[in-house]
Amino acid sequence: RVNINVEGVSVPFGFAVLDWPSARLLADIAQILLSEIIGLNTAVTGLYSSSLAATYAVAGCSDPAAAGGPADRGCGPKFSNTHAVLEAWQGATDRDYLESLSAVIGEQALPVELGSVGYSGVDGLYVATKPRMEAWQNEGLALEYFRSFNTTWHNASRYFHKYTDIPTAGLRKCSETKLMVPDLTE
Repeated sequence: RVNINVEGVSVPFGFAVLDWPSARLLADIAQILLSEIIGLNTAVTGLYSSSLAATYAVAGCSDPAAAGGPADRGCGPKFSNTHAVLEAWQGATDRDYLESLSAVIGEQALPVELGSVGYSGVDGLYVATKPRMEAWQNEGLALEYFRSFNTTWHNASRYFHKYTDIPTAGLRKCSETKLMVPDLTE
């Protein structure tokens, strides 16, 4: 197997891997194909819990998972040993951050979205079947529709547990989670 040559430096093809099952599987498949079929050396350069952090890694930022913008993440025009991230979910906020990243590292070094990996996904809220069916049968309330949660018109809370029923032993402070990363919570 061989390395790739980036700016005169011989390195393995580096992957930023996202930390959810489908993304880890896709990265494993890509590594197998690149190494076994194409003959490249590959490496995982980091495991990330957000698509934006992995994208900053591809851009060459020295601390891609740090909170804040490009300056806070150690971004600047420099060499990156991370060349790809697969199954990155980009939102409107992420695009704003990438625009500010472009101003720091230049348009040429900005990661490029190459398109879909062949399947689509969605994120959203899930309401279990039992409360959803009870609400529908009791009062024609469709809990899968966000407007059904308007408290001026409906009391959807009767179909859910109270927040005080949640056992607090398994909870963590916001400062101990990614909820304190500003770009994920704005």
